[in-house]
Amino acid sequence: MTMLSIIRPLAILLLASLTRAAVLIDFQVAQPPPVPKDAKQCTIQILQRDFAFSFGDAEVVQFTLGIFTFQNVEIWRTSTPEPTRGDAILHATFFASSPKHPPAKKSDLIIPLSTLRNDTGNDASVPPAFSNTVQIFAELYASGNGNEEFWYFNAANEFISSLPSGTAGGQGPFREVRLLVDGKVAGTAFPYATIFTGGIVPTAWRPITSYGALDLPTYFLDLTPFVPLLTDNAPHNFSIDVVSAEDDHTILQNWFVSGLLQIVTDASPLRTTGKMILYDATPFAQTSTTGSVERISDSIGTGAFYSQWNTNLVDTFSYPLNINLTILTQDGSSFEATFDHSYDRDLLPFPLTLRSNIQERQLAGGFFVTAPTGNTGNGTNNNIFSYSDSQGNTFNRQVNAALNNITLDQQGGTLASSTKLHESTPTKNDNLFGKARLPGDRSNGKQ
Repeated sequence: MTMLSIIRPLAILLLASLTRAAVLIDFQVAQPPPVPKDAKQCTIQILQRDFAFSFGDAEVVQFTLGIFTFQNVEIWRTSTPEPTRGDAILHATFFASSPKHPPAKKSDLIIPLSTLRNDTGNDASVPPAFSNTVQIFAELYASGNGNEEFWYFNAANEFISSLPSGTAGGQGPFREVRLLVDGKVAGTAFPYATIFTGGIVPTAWRPITSYGALDLPTYFLDLTPFVPLLTDNAPHNFSIDVVSAEDDHTILQNWFVSGLLQIVTDASPLRTTGKMILYDATPFAQTSTTGSVERISDSIGTGAFYSQWNTNLVDTFSYPLNINLTILTQDGSSFEATFDHSYDRDLLPFPLTLRSNIQERQLAGGFFVTAPTGNTGNGTNNNIFSYSDSQGNTFNRQVNAALNNITLDQQGGTLASSTKLHESTPTKNDNLFGKARLPGDRSNGKQ
């Protein structure tokens, strides 16, 4: 699992091989992996799949969401570049340890929290494996799909009746991911709004995807205070669910959720004993709803998580998002949108990993025109990205794209490469796109 966490930053480049055309590259701006440059490495192809405009088409693949697991433990969640007809090709690079570069630190045991069901809830009965446990850390995967793909664009129920039909979904724009241990809320996460490459205006996401589309963020919790309750040699139930801020706390369908536990054990095989001195947690987040029917496209998620139970874990984040969607024709066949999207996060998820700080701002936009002969349009995508970590690694990149071409690409920092990370690869089919998926469970365009 430790090696896989090193590989993950590499696995955010998907190649779409167009039929009888050049390879189209769709990439997410991110830092190179903080590994020694002289380490022995091996790159292999691990996946090739023909998606061919297959979103929602069960004959090829049910969804473009990709989940990679190892022994039922999810290790990476991604999505395919939906606007492209052709193959998706995925490569992974492995780095070998050596006396000069010893293996990374790792936990003693990893337990999956997943049934891998494609619905909102996920209950996993965990076997009695905690006898001499001293620390437990959870990592959660959660992404809204189907009617919940544009959850951040949803309107609070009190405003739905004032909006034109199909403008937005209900149940509000707030989502809380909860982890419960034997029915008790053990921790919560507030998810980042991921815009997939077929979302709203597909032309804005070629060749640069929205941040998080190819490497969806994960969320971390310290469950160490629950150790005294879990070392009784009995099975325990871990549940992951997603709730809203509406009175009934329900959501639309569906979210894919899973998780894993990283367990640190004591050198002694003796059972860990103790007790939880205080438990004080409300079942749901305390929220308030304000708004008007004139403006429903602004969203911002902020928060902080600190743990000082024998360790110091940090997760301070801000995810501001502004979307302006304009329908240009009465029949909805032509529309445009602009996006101002940021991912700012100071993160120390486990005591065995690096503390990192990521600052990413993306200004994107585009127009989209649908017609019986095919869907066309164009877009722009400007990114300013910076990364630093507790080992002194740094990386910064400013990269812009317009009309399917890279127009500016500057990088610096200790992790920067001496060669260009991505080249423009326009093809004769670059002006053709699949359907655009819109808030309110709408889709526009020829498939």
